Amino acid sequence: MNSGLNQKISVSLPPNLVKYTEQYQKETGLSSRSEVIVEAIKALREKELAAAYEAWAEDYKRNPEKYAEYEGYNDEIETNDGSEWL
Repeated sequence: MNSGLNQKISVSLPPNLVKYTEQYQKETGLSSRSEVIVEAIKALREKELAAAYEAWAEDYKRNPEKYAEYEGYNDEIETNDGSEWL
């Protein structure tokens, strides 16, 4: 974690999630429960981005004409369903 820019917040968790957080911290070698929470939030963000990409890919499959102005813009970009991010 980048401690110079971090902000402290208070989070209330049910006992079973506190236990899981501590267990995960120990098993993964993270230095604090805060790092576990940071990793969890990153995972949520990645999941959300993957879902948005999947929705865009589906829209592109159904309405390619909607994106016609972007054709050839970058031929290296491949369209897929985003499943590798899930």
